[in-house]
Amino acid sequence: MSVQSIMKKFGLLAAAVLACVVVTGCSQKGEAVEKVEAPSEKELAIEKVEAVLKQMTNAPDNEYQKLLREAMDGGVHEFGSAEHLEAEAALENYIKDLYQSYFTEDGLSEFRATAMDSQFQMYDDVDYKLELLESGVKQSDVDTASNQFHITAVVELTVPNKEPTKHKFVGLAIINKKEGKIGRFSIGQKDPTLNHVFNELINSQ
Repeated sequence: MSVQSIMKKFGLLAAAVLACVVVTGCSQKGEAVEKVEAPSEKELAIEKVEAVLKQMTNAPDNEYQKLLREAMDGGVHEFGSAEHLEAEAALENYIKDLYQSYFTEDGLSEFRATAMDSQFQMYDDVDYKLELLESGVKQSDVDTASNQFHITAVVELTVPNKEPTKHKFVGLAIINKKEGKIGRFSIGQKDPTLNHVFNELINSQ
């Protein structure tokens, strides 16, 4: 067989292999590799909002409560002391570990300033368990508000010697279009039943 014939056959074989890889995504074993599409901006936004909602409504977080207590009332340290400042820094770092990947810098600051992060963690003197049962995150139907996502949630509160109670929440998350992160996040009770239960528990201590 001439060198020219060999090279011609080699060229045809190489072309066939290249076509297999480009068109079907063949693996080394000749099997087709399924192409995975990257999630859309909408899907990524919903994932962030759902992650924050799940993190904040499943409580208590014992480490969070410990750091919050030490930072808020000084624990065993005096306000303004080096130890107290260290406690505040420890809380700050813990919150960043939990939420920073979902929020813009300003968004996380507002989230904390409005006590969204701590509203279900501040009852450290009460024996309770809060669990997210249902949630929904829906993008606004308004074209000019496509970065706004409406939130619905149902949580269940369990305390000793009482029947579990369910409570509904609604809220809104606004995505920063430039960064693709949450710029504003807020939820609130449709009625104050959860606060009433917590207040009863505190008053019974």
